[in-house]
Amino acid sequence: MTPSTTTPQAPSLRGKTVAVQVRGRSTCPAVLRECHLETRGGRLFLVGVSMPAQNGVPEWTDGVRRAIAWDAIEEYCLFDAPADYYAKAKNVATPAAAPPADMPMFESPQSSEGFPVEPSGIHLEPEMPLEVGSTVLSYSQGRWWRAEVVALEENDGVRIHFPGWDAKWDLTVPKTELQVDLSGSIEAEPME
Repeated sequence: MTPSTTTPQAPSLRGKTVAVQVRGRSTCPAVLRECHLETRGGRLFLVGVSMPAQNGVPEWTDGVRRAIAWDAIEEYCLFDAPADYYAKAKNVATPAAAPPADMPMFESPQSSEGFPVEPSGIHLEPEMPLEVGSTVLSYSQGRWWRAEVVALEENDGVRIHFPGWDAKWDLTVPKTELQVDLSGSIEAEPME
């Protein structure tokens, strides 16, 4: 007689909201909505759309599709919808804990200036004047970001810095890949 081997059953997560505590990270959970399990390269992953851990407190990763290795999850809580998670979370304090000194920090903006923005839809044309210090919009990592022009380079290259982010994220991009930033524009006063 051969011994019976059973494989643990994975929980049904399809379409649910899941708050997970990832091994070695801070006490603040990663919260994903519209979840499902997916196998990639022989590993099981929890896949979903990132949402804020605290209701009304935007995070720069909001709306980003994320995959978290199932074997890196220490614990998880399952909710039918984001509203169910927020109803439960408002009664739980989430103290911020510093990661261990030997663990690299997860990259995030250093201020709210570093959050993604809506595109203006107005691309910079090669003949449009541009100066160092100007604010533009740049597409990177699947999102639009506000950027400051720090240098004008050869062949219409523009060196940009993303406010709220470390300088190591600065890029040189073609001028025509940038958009006009309308955030500083002044709307005309209504005429009487």
